[in-house]
This record gives sequence, structure tokens and C-alpha cells, in this order.
Amino acid sequence: MTHVAAERFGFRIEKKKKGRENGIPEGGTCRIFLYRIKSGALRAPPGAPALPLRSRAGTRRQTRVGAGPTPPRPRTAAAPPSTGGLPCFLSARYRKKPSSRSSLGENRAMQGTIRRIGTRGRKIPTSISRWSNRMALSTAVGLAVLGGVALAAAAEIVLILVFHPSRAGGSPIDVTKLALTVVGGVGGVVALVIAYRRQRDLEQGRFVERFSAAAAQLGAPDVAVRIAGVYAMVGVADESVSLRRQQCIDVLCGYLRLPYTPEVGANHQTKYVQTRKNADGVEENESTFEYRQNDKEVRQTIVRVIADHLHPDSQYSWSSSNFDFRTVNFEEARFSKAIFSGDSHFEGATFVGEAWFDHASFSHDATFMGATFLGNAHFDDVTFHESAWFTDANFCGNHTQFGGATFGYLAWFDHTTFCDSLALREATFSNMAWFEGAEFSNSWLNDTTFFGDAVFRGATFSGRTSFEKTTFSHSAVFDEAAFSGTTLFASSIFQGDTSFGGVTFSGATLFKHANFGESCVSFVAPQQWGPPAPVFDWDTDISLKPPNIKPSQWPPRAETSRLTS
Repeated sequence: MTHVAAERFGFRIEKKKKGRENGIPEGGTCRIFLYRIKSGALRAPPGAPALPLRSRAGTRRQTRVGAGPTPPRPRTAAAPPSTGGLPCFLSARYRKKPSSRSSLGENRAMQGTIRRIGTRGRKIPTSISRWSNRMALSTAVGLAVLGGVALAAAAEIVLILVFHPSRAGGSPIDVTKLALTVVGGVGGVVALVIAYRRQRDLEQGRFVERFSAAAAQLGAPDVAVRIAGVYAMVGVADESVSLRRQQCIDVLCGYLRLPYTPEVGANHQTKYVQTRKNADGVEENESTFEYRQNDKEVRQTIVRVIADHLHPDSQYSWSSSNFDFRTVNFEEARFSKAIFSGDSHFEGATFVGEAWFDHASFSHDATFMGATFLGNAHFDDVTFHESAWFTDANFCGNHTQFGGATFGYLAWFDHTTFCDSLALREATFSNMAWFEGAEFSNSWLNDTTFFGDAVFRGATFSGRTSFEKTTFSHSAVFDEAAFSGTTLFASSIFQGDTSFGGVTFSGATLFKHANFGESCVSFVAPQQWGPPAPVFDWDTDISLKPPNIKPSQWPPRAETSRLTS
């Protein structure tokens, strides 16, 4: 594939030297790398060549020829089955360079570049500090002496030129006095270096001593001692900065990641002995399970102090630190108004009780992949400045709230399960929203705005589903989705290409007063078209049907009826 063909399909070519691949050899295959997903050119038409995609984290994915968009994922997973491109998308779309969407992507790329430069700039003082810490004292003194000698020599030359006896009327002894003063200053610098190193070593030794004592308390069998160890570690973190504070936070998060069973975390049980007889009934095998007594109080204390330090009114803020909560068992997580400016990982975490993230802010990627919410989950008015990953998450509580949430970049809810009510009202998706294979039950997505592609391919909607007054500014994909309950698309707005190919409508579905715009909207080859059949504004007068609605012969003929005939 040549540059011309690639540009024809609307893909941006970036040449990156990687190994021996630099440029495109004659007669070879053009390897196009999308180092940043641009919302304007994510879907290739049928027949498009294979394109390896690269996410922001650098993960490469290889799509199949003619396949739909394959989402970049931060972990290895099989690519979902593709149904091909949308039935009637205009090929001209892929031959044009999107203007506003391209500028938006370029602005985001520029912001990412500026952010990376700023991050590297912030790391320079840390690197210098680490380099100076590793430097031996003799080396530091030697460098100080050499610098002082060089400064003295330079000062001597300047003094001779400025205070020359023939010019200023002075004597050579005056120049000598000034030179000795400079040499004395050099000695003072050397003494200052030695004193600084001595003070730094004392502080480091004090940190190690306090850190070790707090860690030992966290490992004590007595619950009171462990709680005291939590506050001791918090005190060490508050009086430390940068790397040392991160070490204290890592210890607290590591304690939460230890195996924990909520059933025995609140009682006084410390040991469980299980005895089993072998096959002949003669010998016995004994298994002993040890528990930390009353560990629930210790864990709740850790979660509470971390949440307090993430609050904007905290005296000592930990917001810029990183938090690794992977596989943690939260019995009650209250992170309301928390500010996560660093990395935050909640993969595989289990939230037994209520989970509160309302009005929270995530500056970096927020990863909740594979997380389980057994209680109600509150993400009202949360702000995700970067990507939000909820892939394979399970929301099993009675209520899941994302009302007023803002997704600043990519939103991944593929194969997510919402067991009960989902409130996604008035949410804003600034870029692509991926709900492929998700399961919804009694979901409210009304007054929500999708500025990027909205992909609901293969999703299942049961109970009552509302997309009323929802705006799809870009492409909307509902291919092979199943609507078994009452579904409302009333007054919704579709401004981009929309596809309901292979969809199943087995419940009451209303498209009354929906605005389908001028782009292609396809209902071709549904799996099931009622009963009851979906309701449109042109049901009583077919002449009111917009020309961009496909198929031309209305209503569409379901695949099941074709097989029967």
C-alpha cells in the first residue's frame, strides 16, 4: 500500500525508525502506525488494508482486512469479532481530511507533547538530586575545591585587571588580600558541602529509622499496634516529599493488596484448621489458615487516611502520588471530591459496600478493568481528563450513577455488566465511547452528548432503556445490539453515520421526533423487527421518511423472516 492509498483512506502516516523499518520499501507493505487515536478516522471501509494500531500507551494491535475498528487495550485480549464496515457509509468520507476533527486531534497531540515535556522537566531536579545522593563525599569536596580554585583564578584575573596598581593607585598587597578572601570563601563552600552532606545523611537515617519502625508496627499481631503503625507511616509520608513519600504510600497500598476475607476480617478469629481424611480413612491431612485479627479496622483506617489526603482541603496533599489498588478488597470506599493527579489503578478491585467517587478528578488514565462493585457505585460529576477504562467491570449494586460525568478522552466500557439501574444522564463523552458487548438493565442515558464515535455493537439492553434527547455528534454503531425491553430514542439527535445493522428489537421501541440528520442511517438486515415493531414518525405516511434512512424499502425485512420464507 502506498502513501497515496493511505492518504486516500484518511489515515495519517508517521514515519518512525524502529529497528530496520525506516520508510516503505519498493514492492513492500506500508505499515501505518497510529500513535494517537484520532476520533475523525477510526473506522476503515470494507476492503481497507490491515493497519496496526497503537494506543497512547504504545500497545500495537493488528486489525484484519476489512474489519471494523479494533480498540487499543492495555492488556492482552482477543480481538472481538468484526461485522465489517457500516452498510452504507460514503467512501468520500475516507478520502477527505476531516477539518474540525483533525484540528481537535492535532490540538490533543500538541497538548500531549507539552505534557510530556513538562513531565520530563519536572524529573530533572529529581534526577540531579539522585545523582548528588549517589556521589561520594570525597568527590563532592573535590568538585567544590576545583570549582573554588577556578573561581579564585577568575577573580584574581578580574581583580588584577580592575584594581591594577597603575590604574587604581593600589598596591599588590591589596590584590593579595582580596585573593585570600576569595580562597577563604572557597573553604567556606567546602565546609558547607560537608555540613550539607552530614545533615542529609542524618535526615536519611532518621527517615529509614522511622520508616522501619512504622513498617514493623504494621506487621504486628496486635490490631492496636497495627493501627498505630498506619498513623506512624502517614506521619512519615507527610514529613517527606517525592520518592520517600511514594515509598510510604506504596507500603499502605501494599497492605491493602494482601489477601483478605471480609467474613473473618471483623471477628476475633485468627486461625482456621481444616482436617481431611485420605482415601483409606487412616491418615489425616490438616490444613491451617491464619488470619490477621480484626483486620477490618486497620484496612478501613488506611482507606480513610488516603481519602483524606486526596481531598482538596487536605493540609498535606498526596494527589500527585501514584496509587496501586489492584485486587484490593474495599468494604467501603469514600473518595468523594478526591483528586488523583498521579496514576491510579483499580484493576480487579472488589467494592463490597458503597463506592463513592462523586466529584472526583482523574488527571491520568483511570483503570477499573475487571473491577466488581457489589454495592451502589457513585460516579456523579466525576471528571476523567484522560482515558477511563471500565472494561469487563461488573456493577452489581442496585444503582450505578454516572450522572453529569465528563470523559475527556477515551471511555472504555466494553463487556461491562450493569446488573441493575444505570444513570448516565447529562454525561459528556469528548472522544470515542466504547460499549461493545456491554449488558444494560434499566439504563438511563438521556440528555447525554457523544462528541466522538459511540459504539454499542453487540450490547444487550433489557428492562427500560432511555436515549431521549441524547446527541450523537459523530458515528453511532448499534450493530447486532439487542433491545428486549422498552427503549426510547425520542427526540434524540444523530448527526453522523449511524448503523443498526443486525439489531434485535423484541420490545417496544420508539424513535418519535428523532432527528436523523443528513448522514447515512442504516437499519439493514435486522435480526428481529418486533413485535412490536419500532415506531417512527413516518409509519403512517411513508413519504415523510428521510432519504438517508436505509433500506429504501420500508420496513426492513428481518433475517429470521427471510430464513422462514
